[in-house]
Amino acid sequence: MHTIRDVIESKGDKGGTVYSIAAECTVQEAVARMCGAKVGALLVLSSDGRRVGIVSERDLLVRVLLAKRAPDVATVGDVMTRNVISVDVDCEIDRAMALMTYARCRHLPVLEDGELVGLVSIGDLVRAVSSDRDHELEVIREYVDKTRAAHVADAGLALSGAIVGAAFGGLAGPPGAVAGAVLGGAVGALAAAAPRR
Repeated sequence: MHTIRDVIESKGDKGGTVYSIAAECTVQEAVARMCGAKVGALLVLSSDGRRVGIVSERDLLVRVLLAKRAPDVATVGDVMTRNVISVDVDCEIDRAMALMTYARCRHLPVLEDGELVGLVSIGDLVRAVSSDRDHELEVIREYVDKTRAAHVADAGLALSGAIVGAAFGGLAGPPGAVAGAVLGGAVGALAAAAPRR
């Protein structure tokens, strides 16, 4: 996975779903909607459907709970984050993560040709990066295992060459020594010529 598009597609049907709430709704309604949808943020819409902000769990903690506001009275418009940073669907994952770190936010609306197509969280991006790393590690592990097996096989052939050479070299007289050297060298050459995997 390399782009935000890949992240959204990996989420399946939920990838393109963006949960939203009207700015006039109460905080209590926002909490109920977030819990029902099992999401950490809602896009906030004006009465005419324009995107005017985002409300996240952090907004609720800082601007409602710590501020001791009544959730059944305070509106989403009162506590939302207004300056919303978004990313293009073809933005690279690493760049989106850097943007989140810089802006100190955990959710990014995703746009394609100016139209909203999804919302990604830092959790979505961490899972994508982790999945990529797991795949890379598996490829490396397979390569190491194959290489190790090839070296073990080569060592086995070389040892066989030495054993054959010693066996024939033990025969009486020069003919045995010559036979041992030739056969041992032949098996050793097979080991050296064996293709590396």
